[in-house]
Amino acid sequence: MLFALLASPAAADPVSIVVGIGSAASWLFGGTVLANIVLGGLAAAAQYALTAAFAKKPVAQASKTETQYGENLAREVGMGTYGTMGHHIYRNAFGKGNRMVQDVFNVSSFRTLGINRVQYNGKWMNLDGVDTAWGRKVLGIENGAEIWVRHYTGRMDQVADQQLIDNANPPGRWTSDHRGAGISYVIVTSRMEADNLTSPPSLMFEVRGAPLYDPRKDTTVGGSGAHRWNNQDTWEYSDNNAVMMYNLERGIYNGTELMVGRGAAASSLPLSEWFTAMNICDEPMVDGSKRYTAALIASSGDGVTHDSNMTPLREGCAGSWVEAVTGEYPIVGANQAVVTTFTDDDINFSKPFSLSLYRPTSELVNTVAGTYVSPEAFYETVPLATRIDAIALAQDGERKASKVSYTAVVDHRVGDRLADIAIRASRYQANANLCIHPKFLEIKVGQWISWQSDRYNFTKSFQVLTKSLGALGADGTRDVTVTLQEVGNGIFDPTAYETNPPVPTPVGDPDYLAEVQNFQVIPNKIIGSTGQELPGARLVWDPITDLSVAGVDIQYVPVSDVTQVFTHYATTDVTVVQLVEGLTSATDWETRTRLRVASGTRPVAWSAWKPFTTLDTGGDDSPVDYEDLANDLKGYVNWIGPELRELIRQAQELSALVGSNHNSNYEDRQLIRRELASTYGQATAKFEEEIYAATGPGSAIVQQLVTFGTELRTAENQIAANANITNLLQTRVDGIGDDVTAISNAVLDLNASKDGTLAGATFRMETVAAQAGYTSRIAMYGRVGSNDTWKQAGLFIDINSTTSRVSILADQFVISDGSNVVAPFVIQNGVLYAQNMVLDNLIVSQIRSTNSKLIMRGSGNLADLRVFT
Repeated sequence: MLFALLASPAAADPVSIVVGIGSAASWLFGGTVLANIVLGGLAAAAQYALTAAFAKKPVAQASKTETQYGENLAREVGMGTYGTMGHHIYRNAFGKGNRMVQDVFNVSSFRTLGINRVQYNGKWMNLDGVDTAWGRKVLGIENGAEIWVRHYTGRMDQVADQQLIDNANPPGRWTSDHRGAGISYVIVTSRMEADNLTSPPSLMFEVRGAPLYDPRKDTTVGGSGAHRWNNQDTWEYSDNNAVMMYNLERGIYNGTELMVGRGAAASSLPLSEWFTAMNICDEPMVDGSKRYTAALIASSGDGVTHDSNMTPLREGCAGSWVEAVTGEYPIVGANQAVVTTFTDDDINFSKPFSLSLYRPTSELVNTVAGTYVSPEAFYETVPLATRIDAIALAQDGERKASKVSYTAVVDHRVGDRLADIAIRASRYQANANLCIHPKFLEIKVGQWISWQSDRYNFTKSFQVLTKSLGALGADGTRDVTVTLQEVGNGIFDPTAYETNPPVPTPVGDPDYLAEVQNFQVIPNKIIGSTGQELPGARLVWDPITDLSVAGVDIQYVPVSDVTQVFTHYATTDVTVVQLVEGLTSATDWETRTRLRVASGTRPVAWSAWKPFTTLDTGGDDSPVDYEDLANDLKGYVNWIGPELRELIRQAQELSALVGSNHNSNYEDRQLIRRELASTYGQATAKFEEEIYAATGPGSAIVQQLVTFGTELRTAENQIAANANITNLLQTRVDGIGDDVTAISNAVLDLNASKDGTLAGATFRMETVAAQAGYTSRIAMYGRVGSNDTWKQAGLFIDINSTTSRVSILADQFVISDGSNVVAPFVIQNGVLYAQNMVLDNLIVSQIRSTNSKLIMRGSGNLADLRVFT
């Protein structure tokens, strides 16, 4: 099923800058040829969906299982540890009866570091450690046959082999000029015997490939070590996918001659992003392997493209490729922290807009049959274990299989990891194209962002696939148009590199912001809507540039009663906050802040208390602060609305993070999940239950999240009606030192919608016990409406250490004794109307008749009765 939402057509705006994740199609990025993206190892579903329409282009791989002959062959440079039969370039026979045979095989058009072993007669054979005149002898050959192997690394200054010169038949076939400068080759010398070796052997060589430049090991470019780009003698062996891609981008040269690669300038390859990709590839995994490793015989020549060398390496690390104004770089497959969150209010719906919540069925995958290049099978392509997602298979009702060939993968553990990624990623189905406001100008292609949508009733994470800036115009400045694809932490295995920072340091831990900087408190006065002076305090701090920070939590308390805690929250784009709620005139207060970090990426402590004294605003004769009560009521509605949706979103995210260290507060995480789904025609019904428990340093949480969902679609595949129930029970304890907080939440949230109109009913209870005080809240709340037109009613019970309150939100308040119904209070146009009231004692400041001709005043120094005729 495909759910598409299109805004009204709008004229296309001029675009001045467009950047994106570029090259080929991938289902993670929309699954169409026009999507203009590549996602390497995540492209399983795209291959499955597009195989019939497009022939697979030839790509480089980790082996050559047949000996090559002839001239004018493509240049080949081997990287990592690979297997090859080599390019046969010379044979010489000499000695009595020509019993000695010399064969020369080119194994790389650039340096290599050694021959690990050779394959002979279906077995791997080791080489003697002693280097004789003929080379290193092959050990373990039956019947006493003798074969020697000599390896030349391919240095530009290497000399010709003396045995080839001395034994050339006839003399002069091989001379001192045959140095093979820049060519790594192997000489196989064999002794022919009637009873053991009657013909020259056919060997496969396992080659330790080219030394590569790793900028992380170059002190002069921000790394640490002796590597230098202009000195190949400082380079070292590497099986790191990103290191190989970097060398291919820069180009691999013999002297000034480009052998393979693109020859790109170093300035076009931003090292901060490349360092991150390289580090992720090198991460050790629990199975003993690195996260991603590769081997590749890269080629150059007629019909061979740079992309045919890069594609297997991207596929081998589930990587995407970014082409941006700042340069080109890979994003290796790993979890990322969400860098920012936008809502429906941030979208310009007057511009072109589309949203699809489901993939076409042809792009869904529940079974992956992968292959890799196996060293133990003599570098032949062999199958990986077939991966089947039983839950997805049950949901799809049929097997949807994809065959994926990892031609640069030589470790089955890496291949299994990539197959798991491919099968999980296809279940993240939503994609969108939309225009958001200029405050999101700094988001980058490849980053993960979150969309909290009330209109479509979801909170999802997306990766930015493309980004374009609109032209300056009357309707706004530099709106940002983005193409998005749903992602999530369930796709990848845990990683220590959850965020691709804008300027990452190549060595050491990230420098996170610990608290807001230059925090100041300025007491002031606020004039209310009735002209009344109110005490206030303006909080100011420096702009926040740390992308892991989602916002700032604020607490403030009266010094005379620190158990009475008032709270406020500010997003990262806010640097000035005005406090009014709860403040009293000429009183000593204290306030503090704490950064709210994305998805709990690290523990953050409260700042020290900062004292201030409110200004003297005098007072009036009323003991009730009506404006303060109005603000409190708005806070209750926010607590049962947006804050509740954020609580549910975080609970859903916690369940999705099992097996991930994205939330580093928890070291041990356990999850029980149940699902049940039914589909018939255009009707769907789904039940999900997740019980999650986790503990870590100073933190513990347990929750049960249950959701019910039903949906009916039209013949045009549009939503006709849907209904949802969410039930959340959650308890958690968090603390640093003596600052410990215990919180319990119980939520029952019901929603039903039809034709764009939503009816919602919510019940929430929360209890909090903390060093700063204790609170208990209960709310019943309902609303009906659409867009900006709503009717709402609610009952709120709020208790803290000093105050208890019951607040009612409604247009009418009706009381009945079972026989008679009375509406004693009716709010209309902001005015409270009452009827049929009997008062024994009435204390007022002023009484005025409805025609304003009778006024009685009794406040301050006034005491009079005024009658107007």
